[in-house]
Amino acid sequence: MNVAVCADVGSTYTKVAVVDLDGGGLVAAEAVPTTVRSDVLHGLDAAVAAATAGLPVAGAPWYVCSSAGGGLRLAVVGYEHLVTAQAGRRVGLSAGANVVHV
Repeated sequence: MNVAVCADVGSTYTKVAVVDLDGGGLVAAEAVPTTVRSDVLHGLDAAVAAATAGLPVAGAPWYVCSSAGGGLRLAVVGYEHLVTAQAGRRVGLSAGANVVHV
């Protein structure tokens, strides 16, 4: 199975998704409380272990980001402002990004 482990370490929860790289589908997902009082890696390890339990993920790449402290800042570039750029802005907003420039 060709998968990637994708994680977001947030202020409250650490979320993990296991994605099938060949088909693009979601294989598994899990969220656990972020361990801010000790080491955030403890929460990350717990979320990955829960999401990948029973899956053959040895050697799979991990992609980790953090949305803690304000989340993703995004600048949107489009060919035409009223259509392309605004569509990109809406996609960014729906994904939870803080769109700082269009």
